[in-house]
Amino acid sequence: MKTKFAAFTLLSALLLTAPLALAQYSGGSGDGYVSSRSDDILYEGTTPIVTGDELPDVVHHLTINNPAGVTLSKSITLTGTLSVLNGDFNLNGNVITLGEYATLVETPGNIIIGGGGNLTVTRTLNDLTQGQNVANLGLTIKTAVPLGSTTIARGNELQQINPNKISTPRFFDVTPTNNQNLNATVEFRYDESEIEGVPEADLALFISHDAVALANAAPLKGMAQLSADPTWEFLGGNVVSSTKTISKGGVGGFSRLAIARGYVLFADEYVKIDGHKFSQGDIHSNGKIIFDKGDRSKHTGNLTAVKYIDIEKYNTIDGNVYAGIYLDISSRATVTGEAVAPATVANINLPTPVFTAPKSGKERVPKKGSLTLPPGNYGEIEVDSRGTLYLTSGDYFIDELEVDDGAVISIDVADGPVNINVVSKLEFEKEVEINITPQGPAASNQVTFTTLQHKEVKIGDESFVQGWLIAPNAEVDLREECVFKGSIVAKA
Repeated sequence: MKTKFAAFTLLSALLLTAPLALAQYSGGSGDGYVSSRSDDILYEGTTPIVTGDELPDVVHHLTINNPAGVTLSKSITLTGTLSVLNGDFNLNGNVITLGEYATLVETPGNIIIGGGGNLTVTRTLNDLTQGQNVANLGLTIKTAVPLGSTTIARGNELQQINPNKISTPRFFDVTPTNNQNLNATVEFRYDESEIEGVPEADLALFISHDAVALANAAPLKGMAQLSADPTWEFLGGNVVSSTKTISKGGVGGFSRLAIARGYVLFADEYVKIDGHKFSQGDIHSNGKIIFDKGDRSKHTGNLTAVKYIDIEKYNTIDGNVYAGIYLDISSRATVTGEAVAPATVANINLPTPVFTAPKSGKERVPKKGSLTLPPGNYGEIEVDSRGTLYLTSGDYFIDELEVDDGAVISIDVADGPVNINVVSKLEFEKEVEINITPQGPAASNQVTFTTLQHKEVKIGDESFVQGWLIAPNAEVDLREECVFKGSIVAKA
């Protein structure tokens, strides 16, 4: 038996201390304790515990404080706080339903695990203008649109997005009453133990708009097993390592959200690489991938294409290669991993951003001059040759952004991510530099250029560009001697 003391203050003057009895339970396996209140449960000790008869169907506070971990043996309802302080809590295929005021507390490295089960909560969410992390499950939603009655479930099951593209275990299913035209911002919190060595800068958000419906149709309702393969859409997002979060705006509607290693290049139609020196990161195309004759070139990362992949001579692919229809690999090219065709490679949808910007007004950075612009709405911005444009943390909405030869865009992310949203025209001429301060290239995932244009996005010769570039309607052309650090998502 263990004894703990609780202190109570009465009338701000009289301090009483009294023992709070904790009796060792029987019925579960391992060593643990149940408090004197029958629905406040504390599990602690040094050996693994499986819950037993001591755990009621409705629990007030449930605390996990056992480095060896605790495994849940049945589904329960929680009305207070679930605290995972030391050791993991394995749901073991069970569901914890959170009541109106219930909440979750986790500490770094001590989390909810176990496939098949979930934590689920239903709340009325009609005021999310300031953002809300509902029940502290780890997903913050911000939108001006009332969602109405909304169910959020946090599960723990790897999601198969494509060959060699597996999500981290944590995912969220969000089912609001109102699920259209939300223009929402989401912030997905993860634990470092879940990403298994993937560099945080490489993480990206993915969403499946049919996974929840498929899960509900599965034989084991409420669990992660699906009766068919869901389709996924690439969202991207800004990773903040210090808070272990990845955020993305412009989300039109919800279903299942997951995070996985992103793509360095992702195209709807084709990816064509001609005579590059070296590159690193996964590449995906819903059509084809072509590595033309290399210059003793090396790409480190996996290739997936829904149709075909063509790798010409003098290219080395240090990774796996999967094509939906066929592969054509030169005898003088090298693939170090698997090379499989036909393979099951799923189509991944491109993001569908929606935003506007004013058509009037012009800001101009003079030749060899400089200009600082705060976040906001702009018509046309032109940076003349050798000029420098300074941008700071926040969201920019611009109709046209043209950057002339040798110009610089200096982006300060000290106070958070910078999102540059362009409606009609984004163009970088020769020798353009995108500089990120204060972290430099390590913060490339803090900067996102998104353009709605249909005309080609040109990145001129010898340019150095950092950040995410999202152009779902356009072809992106990187000219000779370009250096790009980040990710490109485009039509082609």
